[in-house]
Amino acid sequence: MFAKLQALKRRTQKNAFVKEIAPYLPPLNFITIHYAYIIITCLIASVIFHLSSNPAKTITYPDSLFLVVSAMTEAGLNTVNLSQMTSFQQVILWILIIMGGSIFVSISTLWTRKGYFKSHFIKVAKEHRGRRGSKVVRDVVADRELDAQRKIDEPIDKSEFESRHSGMSLLCNYLQVKTTKTVAFYTKDLSDY
Repeated sequence: MFAKLQALKRRTQKNAFVKEIAPYLPPLNFITIHYAYIIITCLIASVIFHLSSNPAKTITYPDSLFLVVSAMTEAGLNTVNLSQMTSFQQVILWILIIMGGSIFVSISTLWTRKGYFKSHFIKVAKEHRGRRGSKVVRDVVADRELDAQRKIDEPIDKSEFESRHSGMSLLCNYLQVKTTKTVAFYTKDLSDY
C-alpha cells in the first residue's frame, strides 16, 4: 500500500513538472523531431569522435563538433586535415554523411508519415465500421430505390447516335444527366428509411 502511494506521488510530481515546462517547449511536429534528430545525433557523435582521437584528444572538442555537424549537414567544411584522423573517425564522418543525407532523411520522412497515416486510417476504418452497422439497412433501401428509379427512366433513343461525333456528345450529355440524378438521389435526406 505504501509503495502504491509513493508511485502515485511520483507520478503527480512528474505531471506537475511537465505542466510547468510545457509552455516553453516547441510543438511536437515533424520539423521539431527532425531538428532533435540532427542535434542529438551530432552531440553524441561529436563526443565519440572526440574521444576516439589517437593520441588522445589531439582534435579538440569544438573541432570535433564542427566536423560532425559539417558531415551531418553535408556542408563539407573541415577545420582539421583529414589525414590526421584515425580510420574510425573517418568512418564516423562517412556514416554521418549518410545519416544526414537527403536520401536517408527523405526515406525516414516517408516511413514516418506512412506509419502515421496507416495508424490514422486504421482508426478511421474502425470508426466507420462501428458507425456503419446502423446504416446498412438504409443503404440497402437506398440501393433498391435507385435501381427502381433507373428502370423508370426513359430508355436511350439509339437513333440519336447515328453520327460518330454527334453521338459522342449526346452520350456525354446523357451520362452527365444520369450522374446528376444519381448524385441528387444520394444526397437527399435518407432519414425516412
